[in-house]
Amino acid sequence: MTIPDRYSYSIRSKQLRNTDRPGDIDVIIAAGFIRDGLPTAIYRLRIEFDAVRGDLILNDRMLVQAIAIANVVQQSVEVGPTFADAIRMQANDFATSNLCFLLTQLKSFKGCLHKLSRFIRRKSEKAGLNFNRAESEELAGQILDYLLDPLCQQCAGTGYKKTTRGALCPTCKGQGKRHFQFGNGTSYKRISLIKDVFSDIEHNMERINRLMGRFLRG
Repeated sequence: MTIPDRYSYSIRSKQLRNTDRPGDIDVIIAAGFIRDGLPTAIYRLRIEFDAVRGDLILNDRMLVQAIAIANVVQQSVEVGPTFADAIRMQANDFATSNLCFLLTQLKSFKGCLHKLSRFIRRKSEKAGLNFNRAESEELAGQILDYLLDPLCQQCAGTGYKKTTRGALCPTCKGQGKRHFQFGNGTSYKRISLIKDVFSDIEHNMERINRLMGRFLRG
């Protein structure tokens, strides 16, 4: 079991008792000992997110079904593509609203969003972009959305098409992960900043893993 797995389990564990060997309580003590707020906040949020993952999967399936219906409707001469586009737009709006609702129900979401937003804002100042609060929070929300659920929705992270055995998923090109959407017309400096944020988060979470492991072994 990895350090993140042990930490995740410890958050949910009801048996928080000090024993002679490292256990759940030791992992939580280690998390407090390290005092690395953002990685720890992301760990907590991931646990809460996993609890509602089933609802998100259902949400995604409903969206896929609605788009499939729209594709069929588009072939109809009577209603045509206009009605099909309306179905797609409504389905996407519903899926997005449902996702936002689920995320806001997570207890750690606001705190984690705030910490990541402040982190992004500091990075933007160093990069000369000087994001305001709204810009920082919007980007923080996009990054959290990706960090919590990076798997490709079309192939469910397998990297292969569901209907054709052995064929790579055309959406993720066999990677099993969805692409982070930078948006059309995004400046090079903004793209560089976003990549830098992802890199820093990954580095910090690897660092906290090592420190927690070292603390537990001690």
